[in-house]
Amino acid sequence: MPLNNYTPESDDNRSKVVSEENGRRHTGLNTGKCRVIQYKVDGKILIQQKACDYIVMNEDKNTAYLIELKGNKTNEAAEQLLATYQKLKQYLRGYKPHFRIVSSKAKTHNINSAAFRKMKGELMKLGDFDMRNNKLTEDI
Repeated sequence: MPLNNYTPESDDNRSKVVSEENGRRHTGLNTGKCRVIQYKVDGKILIQQKACDYIVMNEDKNTAYLIELKGNKTNEAAEQLLATYQKLKQYLRGYKPHFRIVSSKAKTHNINSAAFRKMKGELMKLGDFDMRNNKLTEDI
């Protein structure tokens, strides 16, 4: 079920769904020409609270990509993904969550910290997780 009462950035079967901010980019390749809905979350759906930047939902495959485009604060990025999932989980029932962080510079001491590993573990219990520098392109 799409995020009812919220206006999407796009809702169609385009071949590429791009989420970008400050030079960081997530590109979802829609090779199956599925119905894909993209929402801007931070500042539009969740206002003045921790939230990821985008959610991209593939309606035909029942998958939801929660995307955070971040500088180097990976702990904060993971917290934002988890907070968004918790706040919107009633809309995400029946969807397999995919958590994505695209950062400008993931510092080794940040991604090896106990706090980040704990958050990553919590996200991985809910779905799959991936983190890349500057851009991530994947089939959705």
